[in-house]
Amino acid sequence: MYKVDNRKMLEFFQGDNEIRHYFACLNIINAGKKGHGIKSVEYYTGVKDMPMPEYVEFTAYVFGELIVKINTFDVKLIEAACKKIIEIHKEYDSVSIETPTHMDLSDNGTIQKYFDLSNIYESESCVYGLLSPDKVPHLEIPQGIDIHTASSDEIEMIKGLDNRQWCGIPMMLSKVYNQQADFLFLLYFENQLAGILCANNKYKNFYEIIIVFVHKGFRGKKLGTLLTTYLARHCLDNGLYPHYGAASSKYSENVAASSGFEEISRTHGFVITPKQG
Repeated sequence: MYKVDNRKMLEFFQGDNEIRHYFACLNIINAGKKGHGIKSVEYYTGVKDMPMPEYVEFTAYVFGELIVKINTFDVKLIEAACKKIIEIHKEYDSVSIETPTHMDLSDNGTIQKYFDLSNIYESESCVYGLLSPDKVPHLEIPQGIDIHTASSDEIEMIKGLDNRQWCGIPMMLSKVYNQQADFLFLLYFENQLAGILCANNKYKNFYEIIIVFVHKGFRGKKLGTLLTTYLARHCLDNGLYPHYGAASSKYSENVAASSGFEEISRTHGFVITPKQG
């Protein structure tokens, strides 16, 4: 098993499909930085000094979790990864293995030789990105609806909203929104604030949706899709890349798909514990 320099992996991901590998690129760039949840990222392949489509990723989180993402069926590479996990697992509070959906390794004999498996799951959330810009629907804003960038006064107004009524969005915005770099769009329905979308710029000219929220009093009118389509169109019109990110519910998946975003990845996963003896 050969460790690959992160710069080479970044070049590989950018060249293969930067939109599809957005989170991998983002984490390589930001690992270890203040405010980023990932402490370090390491990549290993079976071929020396050459990033290949098949690899193993070791991602250490700041809160003590190690996730090992296996993107290979290579028995030798999987076994080498297992041995490395055995060496370092005591440094972490928990260790999990994740694989792409088409590589479910929960019954893999090599992994089971070294570990007991628990909490086996298929992720309910999946990642959506804009793989085909021509799939973004034509934007038509209905009469009575206004969408625009939040002004300084509106930002202060949002901070004063009832956190319970707005599901914690005001408090969350104060932590995730950078007025100098990010987008914050507000949707008004008949002059009443009905929806909020915040998109962060943490990697090149990509804008990832962190919040897309419609107040419960205005749901059922496809306003979430309207806001998301607005963000996508705004980015495309300005030479930027919109990224939906993780969809954690069927509603969120429907919003993403209806706005032109396509599923990029969904994972299998399980917690592992080294076998005794």
